Amino acid sequence: YGMLAELFQANGFDDRAMATYKKLLELNPDDAFAHLALANFHRSQGDNVLYMKELKIAFASKTMDIDKKIEILLSYYSLSESNEVMKSQALDLCRSLIITHPKEAKSHAMYADYLYREGNLRKALEEYQIVINIDKSKFLIWKQLLQVELELKEFESMLIDSKEAIELFPNQPLLYLYNGIANIQTKS
Repeated sequence: YGMLAELFQANGFDDRAMATYKKLLELNPDDAFAHLALANFHRSQGDNVLYMKELKIAFASKTMDIDKKIEILLSYYSLSESNEVMKSQALDLCRSLIITHPKEAKSHAMYADYLYREGNLRKALEEYQIVINIDKSKFLIWKQLLQVELELKEFESMLIDSKEAIELFPNQPLLYLYNGIANIQTKS
């Protein structure tokens, strides 16, 4: 049904496409990919309200892979930079992602990146700390965490975190710079 609806839509039979999407959702109302396809249909029709409604349903689904959701949020990242509506939508989707996947480092990292871009450093720091608590293996997350601590002048935390990051990534020179700044600022 999903392929049939897409075929109808591609050939300009929007009414038939919509009827087919409805039939698909009658048969399987929890199909996240059907909701995603329907969201894209509404977006192509210029209906942003229904687009977001269907997209939120897809994001709330645990059956849709987190990587697909991250891919959607990545596509929003540059587009939402100068568009307030898209920015608000992206932040809503990030929050939905965290609710649906609370133990996934990726969901918190994505939200933290959006928060950092928006200048919400306190909340970004909290989210990066959650990521580190879930998964310590990503150098770029440590780098972002330390950068936010530097910008917030959280030098005590920066000192502790930079030491741990150096233990994990001893070949990353930037970590030594962060550690040096923290040491100078805390007079350690």
